[in-house]
Amino acid sequence: MDEHVLHSRERERERERRKPGYPKNDTPWDKLDFEVQGQYGNQFRYLAERLPDLTPTEIKVATLIREGFSTDAISGMLCVSPNTIKTHRKSIRKKLGLTSNLQTFLNGV
Repeated sequence: MDEHVLHSRERERERERRKPGYPKNDTPWDKLDFEVQGQYGNQFRYLAERLPDLTPTEIKVATLIREGFSTDAISGMLCVSPNTIKTHRKSIRKKLGLTSNLQTFLNGV
């Protein structure tokens, strides 16, 4: 590969690393989490203000549920098992005192 192309790619990666909030660990999983937060950051903040009893991870999961993602899709996006997402969903419902559909509730927040 051309040396100029290699230097250009490295400069682009360095610019990406300098963005505010970029993960300190430069693993693919950390970068994916950073990108998910960037794409849904406004929704994260919106739900965090309205649902202060939820943890940051529960806010992430709640935001993605609100956006219509399935448990499997969320587990893939956050690089955790579907069972972990199911546990988060259960915890969110418990904290909010819900017995009805979580996504329906979150869409109304």
